[in-house]
Amino acid sequence: MKSFLVSAFSIAGLVLVAGAAQADDVRVIVGFKGDASASVVTAHGGRVHGASGGWVSASVAPGQIAKLRASAEVAYVEEDSVMETLGRENAGGKPGGGGSTPTPPPAEVLPWGVDTVDAELAWADTTGSGIKVMVIDTGVDQTHPDLVANVHGGKDFVNGDTDPDDDNGHGSHVAGTIAGVDNTIGVIGVAPGAHLYAAKVLNRRGSGWLSDVAAGIDYAAEQGMHVANMSLGSSSGAATLETACNAAVAAGVLLVAAAGNSGDGNETDTELGYPAAYDACVAVGATDSSDQVADFSNSGAFVDLSAPGVNIPSTFKDGQYKTYSGTSMASPHVAGMAALLLELGIPENETLRSQLEAQVRDLAPGGDDYGYGFGLIDWAP
Repeated sequence: MKSFLVSAFSIAGLVLVAGAAQADDVRVIVGFKGDASASVVTAHGGRVHGASGGWVSASVAPGQIAKLRASAEVAYVEEDSVMETLGRENAGGKPGGGGSTPTPPPAEVLPWGVDTVDAELAWADTTGSGIKVMVIDTGVDQTHPDLVANVHGGKDFVNGDTDPDDDNGHGSHVAGTIAGVDNTIGVIGVAPGAHLYAAKVLNRRGSGWLSDVAAGIDYAAEQGMHVANMSLGSSSGAATLETACNAAVAAGVLLVAAAGNSGDGNETDTELGYPAAYDACVAVGATDSSDQVADFSNSGAFVDLSAPGVNIPSTFKDGQYKTYSGTSMASPHVAGMAALLLELGIPENETLRSQLEAQVRDLAPGGDDYGYGFGLIDWAP
């Protein structure tokens, strides 16, 4: 389905910047033919921000870009672009519009999305217990009463420390849909026994560098995660990001990603979002409470599955609860479903992916389509 896609990054764009703004440094990712070497970048006057695998992120003068590319050790230089969360607090449909919504009552509720995918029908046999799921996002509230029992740590790539606490709220919302605890209060997640880990790659405004996202994906592989959820994205990708996704899948991580919120309501059109559009990722579109594709949800041949993504209640930062909309909210339903299957012994990656693609209600004629993908994820279709 996704073989037509190519890496989307613009060296030409960097050259144009070099000609237009000589005084301003450019944030780039420098990929190396062998091991990453920060000294090559600093030798060209660059300021290094981070490194992972075979690349270094840095700010360099535009006039140095061509020289870096000509270095014998350098494989490529590409823009280090900005990625953002794909969910917003909203009382209606369109992410970003609407106001705040009431805090759910203290008594536990079964969120309509979790109910729609029939996750509760699995809990007699599996809760995703012990399955490691990484939330690559704005962090996770480490002490939230509905998450704390399932939180097992992580890393902060934004501030460079080991505390991935959430100062935005989006990542905590995603985490609650995946593995909110069954504890009589708040909400309950799709896989209430799964172990949550956080890679904080986005800041308090919900945005961050692509290089940090790629480093978070590498971290998920290094830490032996079973599943990683990415409710974030951009309209363009990069070689570094695609390489990180491919390497994580090769290491045994199932990557689940939000398809994007740039849809125009026409399910025959294509709106690409990255990293979801890469072959390595399970791309998830959003549906509403009537099981219709949300008008904001990206569509295209890259969409693999769909899940509830409109007015989803879940956990939030500082022990709160919020209702959000976006493909960000759809993706964690699929990540949680993967955790349920993994506890039952379903093998990882391709076999698990095939199982997920079969675990659906096909709501459009013709099987795999641009809006729903293979269908709406459901434990008991």
